Amino acid sequence: MKTAARLWRIVWLTGLLGDPAGAAVVAARVETARDYGHVLGDVIHATLDIPSHAGHALDTGTLPRPGPVNRWLELRRVWTEPRGSQLLRLHLEYQVFYVPLAVKTLTIPAMTLQRLAPDGGRQPIDVPAWPITVAPIHGPAVMAEGGMRLMQPDAPPERPDTRRPARNMALFLALALVALAYLGHLGGYLTLGRQGRHFRAARRELRALMRQPQKPDTVRAGFLLLHRAFERTLGRPLFAEDLPRFIEQHPDYHPLRGEIGAWFQASYRLFFGAAGSSGDYGLERLDALALACLRLERQRR
Repeated sequence: MKTAARLWRIVWLTGLLGDPAGAAVVAARVETARDYGHVLGDVIHATLDIPSHAGHALDTGTLPRPGPVNRWLELRRVWTEPRGSQLLRLHLEYQVFYVPLAVKTLTIPAMTLQRLAPDGGRQPIDVPAWPITVAPIHGPAVMAEGGMRLMQPDAPPERPDTRRPARNMALFLALALVALAYLGHLGGYLTLGRQGRHFRAARRELRALMRQPQKPDTVRAGFLLLHRAFERTLGRPLFAEDLPRFIEQHPDYHPLRGEIGAWFQASYRLFFGAAGSSGDYGLERLDALALACLRLERQRR
């Protein structure tokens, strides 16, 4: 069972259809949702299917113009819609402005369209009038019997729930602050106290040195960066003979004792040796030792 009744009517469209010898009759159909039970302000949407043949075109200049049709009917919109190569659909949107005292049958006026033939001729398309019924509005009398007011007060708008967006915003801000704090922690810009930041700063400067040509002065600067980091961690200058005491006070560095000892030997060769070279202990190995010490710093927090 269909949800809305549809009224189908066959409209006979008369035209030459490109045949100079005589006239032919073309069938088209008009469709509306319903033709009954309309009241003041109702919008009536009608469609007209017009067969379209090769070389024929609808003369848009003959389409009705939106505006008042009569004292009770207004044409609001008119538009066409191609439906394949053999059919053109014409849409007509009317609005009723009439309040009868009883149910009344009114007629939507007829119209005549034209189609242009390939030879320049014109073919008339007659769209006949069709009836609709309009019902009265008995609102005041019906409501008076039920003791209701004619004009009901405006319903207050429902207040939107702002708690969920507020919670989402607070959560987003908290996550953003945590992310910024973590980035600051990784970059060495955000530290809690002095402990655990020395090797981070040393490695940051060491990475900058590694982007430069590895000249002797550059390697010496890298060794000095680690010397300062160890001094700040211990609280005083650290020498090779102090390494056992340093490991005792900072047992977390025990896995790196051998590498730290090798670094001390390379440092003595670089600064006090006859050749003035650190041998195979270059900036890459310094960076690896600084990274290992940095990880221990983070674990000690």
